[in-house]
Amino acid sequence: MRRDTEIGGSVFGEAPKTADEGARAPRINRLTTKTAMLSDLKYAFRTLAKTPGFTIIAVVTLALAIGANTAIFSLINDLFLRSLSFKEPRRVVHFFSNTPDRKLVDLPLSLPRF
Repeated sequence: MRRDTEIGGSVFGEAPKTADEGARAPRINRLTTKTAMLSDLKYAFRTLAKTPGFTIIAVVTLALAIGANTAIFSLINDLFLRSLSFKEPRRVVHFFSNTPDRKLVDLPLSLPRF
């Protein structure tokens, strides 16, 4: 065995030797995980309470970002992802009007002018 491949008494790349070769990794206790998460959340809220200016800016930024994301997704969903809400969408007609004396061509008609 070469000396440069040894790290900490075992050969590099091998699993570390234990007293019981068939030993499993310890299971993570869910109670410990929940208490650690609660502890982290308490620390986060304490830190945010110490800096109210940063907290307000962060909350407003998140609210605007979530609102903009929702609006853009709704628009894309309505325009591109969902089909039209009536039968035979190929029969939809666009009406245009011409006003040659005012040099206006292809004016879209609104419902009151129809």
